[in-house]
Amino acid sequence: MKKSKLFRMVYGLGIALIVFLIAALGGQNAMAQEIPNGDGDLLWKVPVTKSLGTSVSIHPINSNILIAGRNNEIYEFDVNNGMLIRTITCDTLVEIKGICITPDGKTIIVGLSYITQFIDYQTGNKTKQLNAEKDGIINGILTTRYNIYPFSNNKDFLCDRYVSQDEQYIERYDYINDIVIKRLNLYDLENGIKNVGISAITLTPDGTQFAVAYKFFNLYYIKIFDANTFELIQSVPYSWIEIIENLEFSSTNNYLSISSNIDLLADVVNLETNQKFSFAPKHMVKFSDDEKYWIIEAWYTSPIIDIYLANTYDKVFIINSDGYLRVFKDNKLFVRNGYNLSLYSSNWHFVDIKEKYSDSSFQINYSENRITLIFQNIAFIDQIFLADTTGREVARLEKIPVINNTVQIPIELLSGNYLLKFSANGKNYTAKFSVLR
Repeated sequence: MKKSKLFRMVYGLGIALIVFLIAALGGQNAMAQEIPNGDGDLLWKVPVTKSLGTSVSIHPINSNILIAGRNNEIYEFDVNNGMLIRTITCDTLVEIKGICITPDGKTIIVGLSYITQFIDYQTGNKTKQLNAEKDGIINGILTTRYNIYPFSNNKDFLCDRYVSQDEQYIERYDYINDIVIKRLNLYDLENGIKNVGISAITLTPDGTQFAVAYKFFNLYYIKIFDANTFELIQSVPYSWIEIIENLEFSSTNNYLSISSNIDLLADVVNLETNQKFSFAPKHMVKFSDDEKYWIIEAWYTSPIIDIYLANTYDKVFIINSDGYLRVFKDNKLFVRNGYNLSLYSSNWHFVDIKEKYSDSSFQINYSENRITLIFQNIAFIDQIFLADTTGREVARLEKIPVINNTVQIPIELLSGNYLLKFSANGKNYTAKFSVLR
């Protein structure tokens, strides 16, 4: 079949670019690209005007950002622009230790010293309170709950209960009916031997397992339990000399992030293979929702946030900022430091070679050495620009008609990360994708 002049021109350019690409990129490691880079990565940045603590929770329904203050107040920020919407004041002068939101978005659970309060999200009013003097007594001793993780049934939560240095518990607590469903004694971690202290707990996103970090004599260890039966599932085969203060599972429970609060520890353990990865002196490793990317939270010692490809452990992006991170379900990144609150778009999150990138205007797919662009209501492309993550130009096409809503670019791409931009109808569009071979 005779090919059109346009096809021969584009195909010839593609073949020429293959030679250029192999010559330019062959045998080299791509450098990480800085975010933001002018492609709409930074959605907003607002200055910090309140005394904010470190506890941050994302509302599961509207995605607004709730941050505990270094007092008895909770601040809610609009996810669309970063503006402060309201201040929720707890009716106690005790400083807030931590906040979380039930999966249905209806209740804010607030951990304070010797008090746990439950606040109606809609009204901001307290609906229930657990007092140490009344509801938190174990063997007549006042107790406190600091780490609280709600289950999907919106009535149970996992917590650690501190009584004394020698008496601590992990509990699954039904706060609607005020009963302890399951309890794990501190000494059960090491067969009744003392000199054990719980340092951190966390619950898997699906609520099926929980992890406990604890100190045994002078080292720290981690064990993972079934969240329903409280039976031991596995012991992580490592020990740490640094205090473990934070734990976090990835979305499918395959990875566990481990960190301290003083930039000495930032590890990830693959719970299937027991392989360990270390990123110190960073602060903590966060995960994209599909586990393809690891986002390395930075604070104090090394104030640059790094983003790695999980399957190759290549650094692909950096954010020149420190701060505490939260990763949204749609892979937006929220960063809070002492000066600003910032929200970054999910543009950094690539699509795989076997997937499609899409928004309301176009789709992009790469397969069989061909980029395919599918458009909606676009008849003519002014310019297409393709670059790698170092900013090096890989391809540039101009004045391209869209035929049957489609443009195809024959080009062989090596494994790596790419930025594609195009302009049409007076607007600019950007997509980032990776090629994995």
